[in-house]
Amino acid sequence: MVLENKGLEEVDYKQSAISGIINAGLALAIPGILNLKPVKKYTKQVTKNIQDYKAMQRVSGIIHPGFNPKPIKGVGKEALEESAEKAISRLDKVEVKFKYKSKFDKDEFARQLSNQELGMNELTVDEYLQNRKRYLSEGRSKEGNLAQKFVRKEALSNKIDELRNSGMPLKEAKTKAKEWLNTQAALHDPDQIAGGNPLNVVGMGDRRVNQSIGAQWKNRIDDLDKQIQSMAKNMSEAERKSTYLNVKLQY
Repeated sequence: MVLENKGLEEVDYKQSAISGIINAGLALAIPGILNLKPVKKYTKQVTKNIQDYKAMQRVSGIIHPGFNPKPIKGVGKEALEESAEKAISRLDKVEVKFKYKSKFDKDEFARQLSNQELGMNELTVDEYLQNRKRYLSEGRSKEGNLAQKFVRKEALSNKIDELRNSGMPLKEAKTKAKEWLNTQAALHDPDQIAGGNPLNVVGMGDRRVNQSIGAQWKNRIDDLDKQIQSMAKNMSEAERKSTYLNVKLQY
């Protein structure tokens, strides 16, 4: 599940806000008197809505970066993607070993770890270093929490629809969906502790598996930092911004 950003750019929220404020004022006006308190209250709410909307745009825009090469006659998309990958400058490979515990679903553990690896390898050296620097100084970001909130809300709504479409009554569907949501985590790929962008929330996954991977990062990230910093120290700023990570997460 990912957030949909279709049509977001088509909304003129500023014009809607201005029109709403004017209409609120006119509706409350009587001859010679204008009650400004409701207008101020409406303005405050509109401002909050705009801030939330802009945050939603940032979240949805990052969740859908995707590589979508234009088709070339006689050349398949896979070949284009392979050629594009070969053209990307990467660091020497760095391997990080995780421990899998049998109490977790093995396929889910492998899926989450693989997705974190993919997410890390979409980061440039500069992005990784900057994200790590921010995490070390600030911890988990508020923007990241907001992004996860959006994704969880959307996931709950989708789950309710899924259960309703299977014939389940609305009340029961809401209960079952909430129970399911309690077992899930909104996933960063990679985790913020591993240099992930706080806004890059890509979907849902088993919460216990996510917690296990997150806890294991704490004992592995320092060594990864040292290896990447060692390779980056002799790179120019331009090279750090154009060279991508090359991380292999194993278990």
